[in-house]
Order: sequence, then structure tokens, then C-alpha cells
Amino acid sequence: MEALASFTYLRILSNPHLHEHFENDVKLSAFWKTLDDAQRIRLWGAPLNLSTIQIARAYDQWGRASPQSEGL
Repeated sequence: MEALASFTYLRILSNPHLHEHFENDVKLSAFWKTLDDAQRIRLWGAPLNLSTIQIARAYDQWGRASPQSEGL
């Protein structure tokens, strides 16, 4: 979830053309209601490939993924 959220925030905040659609609730609603899929895809760009994200299988005492989970 962290990788997906980070990817999303970075994409929205670093792309001025995309960022303007997320400035307020009215514009956000219009993004989803008035733009078709092709327009949203063109604005968004390449999607995140979720299959490249490593799944954490071990956690430290604070609930963070521990180094032992890498590569699993």
C-alpha cells in the first residue's frame, strides 16, 4: 500500500496537468465523471506495475517490514 500511495502522490504532485484535476472536490469529481478512460489514461501516464512490488513477510516490533522479508 505504501508503494501505491507514494506512486500516486508523486504522480499527482509532479505533473502540473494532472495536479490541476486534484486541486479541489469539484475538479476531482469532474476528473472521474466527465473524462473518459482514454483521457484519464493519457493524463495519468504509465501505471504502476504492482507485480514489481515485494511483499513483506516479516515485520519488526513496530510493524515495519524487516530486512528479512526482502526477496521473498
